[in-house]
Amino acid sequence: MVRDGAQCCRRRGGARREPKIAVFCTGLLPTPAPPRLPSAWAVTLLVLLHAPLTLAWLGGYVLLLSKAGPVLHRPRVQRALGRTTGVVLIGFRLAPAGTAG
Repeated sequence: MVRDGAQCCRRRGGARREPKIAVFCTGLLPTPAPPRLPSAWAVTLLVLLHAPLTLAWLGGYVLLLSKAGPVLHRPRVQRALGRTTGVVLIGFRLAPAGTAG
């Protein structure tokens, strides 16, 4: 049984799984769009600029983490990262509790 792309995308969740990029592109990109271009062309230009910037950022991030891998796998560093993450997550949970009221 062959499915078309749209049906497969709907079945797997498509943009509903990660709507942040859709919100970014529709909410923030039109703001700095060049006013002389038609809006569709301006947003397309900005998306085409956003894509390589994202690729460069993620590529640099991967390169940095691959170089830092041996240090990050040390048990002492793992414990410190685990504790720091725990404190940050607890802080995120306590911050709304402190303001509710």
